[in-house]
Formats: sequence, structure tokens, C-alpha cells
Amino acid sequence: MWLEDGEARLKYMKEQYFAVVLEGYRSETSLPENLLEQLQLFIDMVQIEGIVDEFECAAREGEEPDPEDIEDAITCLVENIPYAGIGVDL
Repeated sequence: MWLEDGEARLKYMKEQYFAVVLEGYRSETSLPENLLEQLQLFIDMVQIEGIVDEFECAAREGEEPDPEDIEDAITCLVENIPYAGIGVDL
């Protein structure tokens, strides 16, 4: 399927990507619908965990956190960009 509009094309690709990922996950594990409704919250929490991990690792090594390692996750969280920014030029 070809979509002329770049934004519509990216949205379609994101939806298709996550549909394939979820189909694969569901083939191995049962996933109740109420958990699927919370998918975006789970993705956001994974991003938060990555940010916290960067700060913990930097503190343990006596360094400053590397902004390049966390800026995309922060952008997605602050600007409420869904699906961890897949298909979005951050």
C-alpha cells in the first residue's frame, strides 16, 4: 500500500509494525485486552527506566549522563509522542 502523504505513511507503518509485534507476542503468550489497552503506558515506563538507568550508570562511574543517550526518550515523554517515537524524526 503506497500513501503519498508522508505523515499518513508513517502512521500506517507504525500501526503495521506494532500489529506484527503484538501478533508475534500473542502467538507465544496470552495477553488480556485490558493490558493491551495500557501498552502506551508500558512503553513510556520502559523509556523512563532507560533514562533512570543512564543517570544511575553515570553516577556510579562518576560521570555526567550523556544527553544523546536519553534525549529521544525525553522528547517522546515530554511531547507525548506515542510508540517511543517510531517513525518520527526526533
